[in-house]
Amino acid sequence: MPGVLGQTGILPDHTTFLTILEAGEVRYREGGRDRFVAVSGGVADVVNDNVTILADAAELAAEINVDRARVAEKNALALLGRTQASEAENAEAQGALARARARLSASGRLG
Repeated sequence: MPGVLGQTGILPDHTTFLTILEAGEVRYREGGRDRFVAVSGGVADVVNDNVTILADAAELAAEINVDRARVAEKNALALLGRTQASEAENAEAQGALARARARLSASGRLG
């Protein structure tokens, strides 16, 4: 999962912890298959082999509109390319770019 300190994997008997999530992919296993979800931030709590994720927004890979994610990525890159963009606009564009790329990455992991 995409924590602020980098990617974190959780195995059985993992130590208890709480982390802030950044935009990225969360992989989980269900019925012996890996599943992927794009998240746009939030928190994750690991206690007694249970992982609870409270995401700002989350989309299952199969439900991601790839065309819309590509448009969002293109728009964010265009805003980042503006020389007159304010610091706040650049920060918003960076966040939008990270969210779009997380969605595109997760959508590519359907098989």
